[in-house]
Amino acid sequence: MKIKTRKGFNIQPVLDSLSKALENGDLSTGFLKFFNNSYTVYLRTALEGEGLTEAFLSQVIIKAISQTSDFTASDFLGHCNRIANEMHKERHRKFKVVFPLRGAQNLITEKRKWDNIWIDFDIVKSSKFARKAIAARTAQLKRRGDNLLPAMERTDELPWAVCSVQSINIADAFERAENAISKELGLHSLVTPRSKRIFSNSLLEPPINTILLAPYMTVHDPSGTISADMLWYNRWDSFMSPPNRTQDDIKEIRHSVEFLREKIRELPWREEAEQVLIRYYKAFSHFNLETTFLDGWKLLEFIGGEKNTKSDKLIKRVAFLTSNPEYSKEIGRHLAERRNLISHGKSIDDDKNEVLAWEMKSFVGPLLETFLTNPFNFKNKKELWEFCDLPVDKENRDKQAKLLASAKKFRH
Repeated sequence: MKIKTRKGFNIQPVLDSLSKALENGDLSTGFLKFFNNSYTVYLRTALEGEGLTEAFLSQVIIKAISQTSDFTASDFLGHCNRIANEMHKERHRKFKVVFPLRGAQNLITEKRKWDNIWIDFDIVKSSKFARKAIAARTAQLKRRGDNLLPAMERTDELPWAVCSVQSINIADAFERAENAISKELGLHSLVTPRSKRIFSNSLLEPPINTILLAPYMTVHDPSGTISADMLWYNRWDSFMSPPNRTQDDIKEIRHSVEFLREKIRELPWREEAEQVLIRYYKAFSHFNLETTFLDGWKLLEFIGGEKNTKSDKLIKRVAFLTSNPEYSKEIGRHLAERRNLISHGKSIDDDKNEVLAWEMKSFVGPLLETFLTNPFNFKNKKELWEFCDLPVDKENRDKQAKLLASAKKFRH
């Protein structure tokens, strides 16, 4: 859990400037506590702590700043780690986070546990907790009056998933709960995308995922009372009815999900794979398919190599795992160029969003499947990437695959 400076950052010049601003009275610790500013936002970027949420680390940084007005980098990091340890020892409150779900009914049932957080997918709306929570949510929406965002009023028509979490505050509770449920939804989303559309309608771009967190999410005390007058919102352009699935569909989906779940549990890089589930779910849950395209590329960067791996190498690694590497390379170059154009201000035309989002999903697929299932039993991610860096010809790939298959049998 150690808090440290990210590689490449030197926080001392910023701490010097912060010290001067505090000494001159240009800034106060009270202001830092309640308002975002360039110093705390920078430090949140420059520091990292494994397993810590954004909310938790932000609170640590603010408390560390209040310790003194004259910092050295080593002293500041020392304060951060001491404060984080103290906060972990503090008594944590119990919260229940309500997530209305679209597309999960009759598919995801019972309870699941991720990161010591229990997620109950079988919430009965007539239960004491649910009745009180519904009343609190309804009252909260009424207080917003005419400021309701699209699709918010109908979210309680949907089934709920409720996460039980112990946390230092409401923001930390929601962030941890959202990450936990996104892992479960990521597993299911891998095998339940919607169908491609032949004609694009720029007025409504439904997400590729069919299982979605609804727009209106809240944090409650265990009794059902809303913990604070706060809410979290996902953009929905319109309310969407759940998809229809047959019993055979549900049976097949569950079988695929459990296969993936077991494979991920066995991975040498299990923690990174669980982060992939979050990234995959979020990437393909946007109504804005240009955002889906960009987040899909970020997913490729995450699973395709170390930080700052060049696009050409990412493309080659994906292509190596396909039956037609030269074709896949061209598709990869096309997607990389589109990504660069967007980064330089040239947006995708609305009628191309659908095509590019699906191309991105399809392109990353072979590497994603290999990353999550590890079919050749690689010992680490580097071994996987080195395998994909072999010359792209069938003979080499077949030879290497046989060697890895033999190694797999030997290890077992």
